[in-house]
Amino acid sequence: MTTFDRANCVGYDVETFFPLDTDRRGVAAAKAICADCPIAAACLDFALEMETSGRQQRFGVYGGLSPRQRADLQRKRDKENAA
Repeated sequence: MTTFDRANCVGYDVETFFPLDTDRRGVAAAKAICADCPIAAACLDFALEMETSGRQQRFGVYGGLSPRQRADLQRKRDKENAA
């Protein structure tokens, strides 16, 4: 069993986690599924790694964060690492 096999999102339609940015209910529903996920931190780290390496664009909810929230978090981490 891989880490992601234990994720709360297993069994959900993948589109659940890719609502339009303007779909507040959809984003909230995806975040609610992630809220108590046992691997949310690993999922978030995976998304950030993929996005910062250029292998993936910022779309969807990963680790309970929207694309904008992940971008903000990455900027904060980059700033802390530069200090």
